[in-house]
Amino acid sequence: MSVASRTWDSPVRAGDLEVRGSELRLRYARSEDVPALYGLASNSEVTRYFSWGPYREESEAMAYVASLAPKRDFVRRMPFATAPTRPRSSV
Repeated sequence: MSVASRTWDSPVRAGDLEVRGSELRLRYARSEDVPALYGLASNSEVTRYFSWGPYREESEAMAYVASLAPKRDFVRRMPFATAPTRPRSSV
């Protein structure tokens, strides 16, 4: 459910929170994001300046994504994932 389409008297579950722009959606990470997260987080050039990484197994990305949902009720800030609003063309 996008914020624009909900009414203020209807509750929004954390997993439903999504902000849409013309090119990207900002939303919480989901299990279907694991392969893309692993693809980035397993690259030592991408994680060079991070305090973690690179991932060695896809299960590390899955564990990270799975760890986020229980934390949402206890913290004020959570990382979001960006996702294209429409499929990218293969060039």
